[in-house]
Amino acid sequence: MKICEKCQGSMVMERAVDLEVGLSILYFACLNCGKRQQAEKEPRPLVHSITDTPLRTNGGA
Repeated sequence: MKICEKCQGSMVMERAVDLEVGLSILYFACLNCGKRQQAEKEPRPLVHSITDTPLRTNGGA
């Protein structure tokens, strides 16, 4: 668990999701004062492109 710089309280990791844009980001939230601190450098897309996933075969059956 991370310690809040402002009040020395406990911080827990949470995920924020923006469904309109299709992005999510992790951040730390203080249980005592409510301060939030970003845990990732940039948001992640919620879904991957079809062209990024490798094709799977059924083993020649």
